[in-house]
Amino acid sequence: WRARRNEAFLNLNGIYKSQMTYRVENGRYGSTFDEIGFEISGATVLDPNTIQSRFYTYTLQPIEVDGIPSANYSAVATGDLDPSDAMLDIIMIESGVIVKN
Repeated sequence: WRARRNEAFLNLNGIYKSQMTYRVENGRYGSTFDEIGFEISGATVLDPNTIQSRFYTYTLQPIEVDGIPSANYSAVATGDLDPSDAMLDIIMIESGVIVKN
């Protein structure tokens, strides 16, 4: 399971780096994966804010702060690495802070 979980950490790190680059260039975070130039090789784009890889579904959500659109963002990796339990594996970043469940 660790290798699969590492996939999520690596991709969330890629999202973070793409967002930081986008923010430096545009003064705000990007709203979609296309906007920040992030993709996962071999994955399926379900919509502008959702990418399905082999083990995880990644979602990107812009967050409005004090009336400023895309002043923050969250990115979530959701997977079911162990179907024998009812718990989903969820890893999240928000402006670079990693929270694990």
